[in-house]
Amino acid sequence: MNRFFTSFFCLQILLSAFALTSCSEENQVDATSQSTASDSQPVLCTVFSTGSSVNRVPKDGVNHTSMNVSRDFFWTAGDQIYVNTEGENYQMTDNCTLLGDGRRADFRLNDISLTEPTCTVLYIGNGTNSKTASKNDLKVKIEATQKQTAWGNSEHLGASGDCGVAEATWDETTRKYSFDLDHKAAYLMFQPYKAEQITANWKVMKIEIITDGTTKIAGTYDFGTGELVGTGTSDTVELNCNSTFYSREGSTGMQAPSTEFASGGFDLPSSASPTNSCFAVIAPGAHKLTIRYTIQPEESFRNYEDGFFRITKEISLRNYNPNGVTTIKHKLDVMHFEDVKYYTWDAPIDEPYDLHVSSTHANASTVVAPTQASRSCKDMPNANEMYWYIENGDPRWDLQTPWTNDKGKNVYTGGAWIMTKAAILEAGKTFDPNVGKDGIDMRVEYREHDVYSTTYRKGGRPKDTNKYFFLPILGHYEGNDLAFYYHVDYHRESDYDKILPWGEYWSSSSAPYNNPAKGEQTYKLFIHEDCISVWGWYRETYALPTHPEWFR
Repeated sequence: MNRFFTSFFCLQILLSAFALTSCSEENQVDATSQSTASDSQPVLCTVFSTGSSVNRVPKDGVNHTSMNVSRDFFWTAGDQIYVNTEGENYQMTDNCTLLGDGRRADFRLNDISLTEPTCTVLYIGNGTNSKTASKNDLKVKIEATQKQTAWGNSEHLGASGDCGVAEATWDETTRKYSFDLDHKAAYLMFQPYKAEQITANWKVMKIEIITDGTTKIAGTYDFGTGELVGTGTSDTVELNCNSTFYSREGSTGMQAPSTEFASGGFDLPSSASPTNSCFAVIAPGAHKLTIRYTIQPEESFRNYEDGFFRITKEISLRNYNPNGVTTIKHKLDVMHFEDVKYYTWDAPIDEPYDLHVSSTHANASTVVAPTQASRSCKDMPNANEMYWYIENGDPRWDLQTPWTNDKGKNVYTGGAWIMTKAAILEAGKTFDPNVGKDGIDMRVEYREHDVYSTTYRKGGRPKDTNKYFFLPILGHYEGNDLAFYYHVDYHRESDYDKILPWGEYWSSSSAPYNNPAKGEQTYKLFIHEDCISVWGWYRETYALPTHPEWFR
């Protein structure tokens, strides 16, 4: 396999050979000066050398093969080429001698002397490995699964589908054929990095390259002509970043949010860097690509160590040329909800819920409540507005979009997209702060949605997110416990062992209802995978997040 280094990146790639003319017997190499057999007798052979023109520049103007800081190409031990020896027949060379640090190499074809001024040679990477082959039998396989062992290391490219052709030319001075490769696959060089808000360590576990289905980027191709011939069979290439994926049961004994976990991966840098590059081989052509990064946060995903999430980026239709390297730089980020504050209903603004003095905060908010909050909850939507958000705001449950509230140490998914007040009014729908469910003011007459009655009519992330806001499932405090992400739902017998994500937000409205045994109630917004609703809750017992700036 040959490899591809750069001082910026180590794309251990190509440098093998192709060109399309046959060789006959004429320029016999001086056997005595080239090699001797184990019995010290001269051996007839022909030598093919990469010559002095090491730094071949691809069509996009970027050197790419095994590279150092000067972007010189390198060969690796074990590389071989196929030589067109007669008619449409090719023969693989017998050995490869690396010269210097691998910038050049000599390939020896034993027991054959070739005489034509030029000769076609092919580098097939992981393809045909028989000693002899006809033109029609030469194949190249661009792998649908590729694996890189470290940042900047491209040694996998030969095994992943790297290939090339050259016309070797006889040199009377060196008594060798010399050649420079023209690579025929296309190459992607990824330089992902994390957003500045992410101060925690993230690892990239794998990178998936996915077409829109109209083209293929991997498969087995005919290569006897020195060109990749065929349509391929796979519209996806998965580049594994030295990761191991496995399954395990949830540590709680309940249904885990994901049965997949991973170890390994590469630490994501804070800026794009050629040193931190990942390389993939794809079939050349015009492709519309989706790039999907699998990321593992520093501590947990959905409260599970070794869990991971995905970030997707779209690339518009473009040409990926043979012998070309396309550099792809993506900033990886998630939604941020920093400085989350929980309050018992309308506690003083400077007294967010504190586990050590929770009773003090509870007492501060349990005086006979006014209809409208005046402290920490005063700017939250009132009960009627909460109702119109869910009635006319096209709410959508989303369990895929990742978010964090601690600069990326832990990453979660789950929440509701809700249309903004402006978008609701623009659509000609009602948003009346003084009238809510059943045409009455919910602050005056108690109205409770049954918790499972208000179902989502659509799901997933909306296309036009500018018209929506997102509420993450942040749960609530009860005493010293934060019921943050998973909730065992005992309302339905079928859900006794089901882990359900959920979240709650105070409104600014006290509910005109109380239970002497449990105390005063306040309206809250409840979001859950099955429903979104407004209903009363006991302000003496719970602390909910209060962030009016998230509601728009």
